Amino acid sequence: MDIDAYAHLESPVHTWDPRLKVAAISVFVLVAASCNTTAGLLTAFGAAVIVVVCARLPFRFVLRALRYPLFFVALMLPVLVLTSGGAKLASFGPVPLYAPGFRTGTEMGLRAVTMMMLMLVMFSTSRLHTTLYALQRLRLPHVLVHILLFTYRYIFLYMDDMRTLKNAARLRGYSLGKGLRHIRTSASLIVVLLIRSFEQSERVAAAMRLRGFDGTLRHRGQLHAGATDVVKTACIAVTCIFLIFVECLQP
Repeated sequence: MDIDAYAHLESPVHTWDPRLKVAAISVFVLVAASCNTTAGLLTAFGAAVIVVVCARLPFRFVLRALRYPLFFVALMLPVLVLTSGGAKLASFGPVPLYAPGFRTGTEMGLRAVTMMMLMLVMFSTSRLHTTLYALQRLRLPHVLVHILLFTYRYIFLYMDDMRTLKNAARLRGYSLGKGLRHIRTSASLIVVLLIRSFEQSERVAAAMRLRGFDGTLRHRGQLHAGATDVVKTACIAVTCIFLIFVECLQP
């Protein structure tokens, strides 16, 4: 999925100064992740939905990004409901369903979906290079910034290389099915891909050094924060304070 495919859209979130946006949403994510009550998680989820709506991202794009946490929750919820113990929610013959497990699974799902929506808004409403430049300006270590950049840049290339290797193996009569019988072929493909990636990383590093790369990201133009950017950041700050207040009210 091209995470910044909709960075060209017009919305209050798209026009937000990237530095303030990254800082504010990062704090929002940390506060949402620390919520332990159902009321706090529901409040954080509702606020995240409002942020997504303000970003005007296509519903299908958001849903595609959420399928991974939703799939994880769908796997964990039955296990929690069947094994958590405590008060019974219902019973199907000899199989009891426990209320604490259902509550824990629901809270886990709300937390995961909320964090995913916020991170999606942060990375999809600006070009990736601009977002990483903002992280650099916020004093994130340069090494981490470049790890994020190169991971995103080359993951698609290595996926294409893996598909090419699979097709070549099939054309040569190798079987790539599931199970232990095919683990040797799969392991060989992975080793070839790792060797290729290592060799390519050396070529990329040499090319960057020849072009004078000094470990600092460059960005066209300057980032300017206006009054509207400060207001948007203040809205997120008020939301975080309200979430903390809601959490403190719960016994």
